[in-house]
Amino acid sequence: MANPKPTQKDIFLLNQMPDLASKFDEVYGNGAAAEVLSKQAPKRPPQTQQQGSYTGAAIRGMTPPLVGAAIGAPFGPVGMLAGSLAVPASDALTALINTATIGAEKVTGNQYGRLTPPSQAM
Repeated sequence: MANPKPTQKDIFLLNQMPDLASKFDEVYGNGAAAEVLSKQAPKRPPQTQQQGSYTGAAIRGMTPPLVGAAIGAPFGPVGMLAGSLAVPASDALTALINTATIGAEKVTGNQYGRLTPPSQAM
């Protein structure tokens, strides 16, 4: 009797859990698992990808306040504080304005769009 052809679901499961190769071979014939696994593209380690995205997110999040602090540096500590809070404060004001205009959007039929937060525009 001929061995059945592997389904896409079984191939996906084998690619996710290669330790199931012996059971795969029992159902679909000897060497079937090795054939499927040889066609699989090599994977990148997920830890490297996550670490890079966290680092990038931290840098993107800290850049606007740090630039604001650098611009306010000639005015001393008070200027640095004001400069570092400029972008977060303007984001809060933009969120308040967008919240206040939600009712106007319904009345005008979305004719007036929402404001883009400065941190997103940067």
